[in-house]
Amino acid sequence: MQPKYSIIMITLLAWTNSIVACSAFFWTGSTMIFGRNLDWYSGSGYLIKNNRGITKYAYSISETNPASWTSKFGSFTFNQIGKEFPYGGINERGLVVEQLWLHATTYRDNKNETISELEWIQYQLDNYENVNQIIDNINKLTIKPIKATVHYFIADRTGNSAAIDFIGGKVIISKKQGISQTLTNTNYQASCAYYHATTKTDTASRLSEDRFCQVSENLKKYDVNNFENAFKILSLSAENKQNYKTFWSIVYDISNLEIRFKTYSNPTIKHLKLSDFDFENSTENMGCDLNINELNLQAYTFEINKQLLTSSLKAMDIVADIELASHHQFNPSKKSVDSIYLKTYCTVKINFMVKHKKGNLFYTIAQGENNFNTRRGSVSHMITVDTNTVYSEAYAVKKGEYGLAAFHDVNGNKKLDGGIFGIPKEPYAFYTDKKRLFGLPPKYNSIKFMLDKDTHLTIKF
Repeated sequence: MQPKYSIIMITLLAWTNSIVACSAFFWTGSTMIFGRNLDWYSGSGYLIKNNRGITKYAYSISETNPASWTSKFGSFTFNQIGKEFPYGGINERGLVVEQLWLHATTYRDNKNETISELEWIQYQLDNYENVNQIIDNINKLTIKPIKATVHYFIADRTGNSAAIDFIGGKVIISKKQGISQTLTNTNYQASCAYYHATTKTDTASRLSEDRFCQVSENLKKYDVNNFENAFKILSLSAENKQNYKTFWSIVYDISNLEIRFKTYSNPTIKHLKLSDFDFENSTENMGCDLNINELNLQAYTFEINKQLLTSSLKAMDIVADIELASHHQFNPSKKSVDSIYLKTYCTVKINFMVKHKKGNLFYTIAQGENNFNTRRGSVSHMITVDTNTVYSEAYAVKKGEYGLAAFHDVNGNKKLDGGIFGIPKEPYAFYTDKKRLFGLPPKYNSIKFMLDKDTHLTIKF
């Protein structure tokens, strides 16, 4: 029989090693091509036309001052959570803004107007024409996320692109060097380091760093001026598990302001030209289901939007004022404060004090004794360690009683190494520094804590 610490600690990785596998690239040949896969648990969604000249407020889910603006440019966006909350899109000036999941994200607090992580995408498409304008205004807003930790990938018609990472509360901007740029689900600089250190690309792996290598290498093999090859590159790093798939593949022809996309449910490629549409604010809201047989934009109604929002929040287990949020998404011209969300969630800010400035740090926050003992974390993250103080924020944590466990993967092999009898050879820690004899983990009651508001913790290894 395994010792108790082995059962608890060795399986910490199961909490934190959830697969989130999106891939994207930008290629600048004779045509500017941007491709992306959305790998997720659901393939529902809408393509939505967004008009210029619309006055908007960010949806408020924190006790701060929400951003406000009037859209300067029209756009088309891919949405799963309703209007104004896109996963990505392109505007009429050829600016593309996309997001990919990144567990390690901790957004920068600029002490100014706030906006949620997906509304941030719509804000950029509404206001800016190119990558440099986004970078020049990167600290104009503070992102207060509803749930997701993401990083952004932006590109424009001049051939510029950049990855935008938020690590430890700092913004890191990495511009394209050369003919192409790739982004997956590891921060850009760490992905580049892995790529340059890799002698042979693992084409079967779907881990983030390996997909980065796959896409980067395939961009050298195929002529991406052919949109079919752009889809081929995406397909070579696609996911196809039973409950987790590449549901959307999107190719933006930025030079010609065209969109092509296909879905897992309907692999027929749909084609749209932005020049065929009027983005004046007097025109009606339009959209179409992404899984249709043929592209056919029709009236996008309040009822469609509410149904999309409701099903998505339920799937992601997000508690919010659905009626208020639905009305705000469809008409964002007034301030809306979601008191239900505010009463339900808080943010946990954590300083991890470690002895070695290398490897990875894994942690999870589990609600209640049963979830803690059965390793069902409410929030789990993996963070690259390059300093003795590792800062992270856990967003959208429901108020209640919790336990926190963490370990420092010093050698970077993404597991907690054990020795004889499974005794951990690498550092591990809990909310308090309490451990029993022989390094046995403490009982839940000795390390539990209450969250009833935004909280700052310090964890020492």
